[in-house]
Amino acid sequence: MPETVLEARMMAQILERECPNIKGIEINTSCPNISHDQNIEHVVDLVNTAKSRTKHPILLKLGYADPYKEICKELDGIVDAFDVINTVPWDRVFPHVQSPLARYNLNGGVSGLPITWHARKVLMDLAEMNLRTPVISGGGIYSLEEVYVRESLGAKAFSIGTLFLRNPLLPNKIVARYRGEK
Repeated sequence: MPETVLEARMMAQILERECPNIKGIEINTSCPNISHDQNIEHVVDLVNTAKSRTKHPILLKLGYADPYKEICKELDGIVDAFDVINTVPWDRVFPHVQSPLARYNLNGGVSGLPITWHARKVLMDLAEMNLRTPVISGGGIYSLEEVYVRESLGAKAFSIGTLFLRNPLLPNKIVARYRGEK
């Protein structure tokens, strides 16, 4: 995530010039392990600056703690896709359990199966908005059945991350079954 408009401009220009074979640029505003400006206007400025400096598609990754509805409303039709969600802050998933990162003065984030409900909630919120921009859904996808749930909630594509750590072959099996059934 670029922290400033200048960083967003430089990032997009460097990727445009040095990496012509990439398929898109994803701006991730959702990491709970670093402090960053989640102000709606700031995120919009970062995206607009990056978009003005590249021909590559711009995806915006948002987290559960981001003001995702407001950001999506502002950037609907501007970004090429919204990628929701990345992580959920530890204390929102486990409110009565201290984070393992507390000894470093960090709250940390949770990914994978424990955030399935949060990911579904974000999709339901965005579906009510009737966005033109496609939504990619991630966070807690561990089965083909969950892919179908996300699809029914409005997701146009899916992202799988943590599952690769738990069972590296399962994501490919899910994709193969999905393609076979479609």
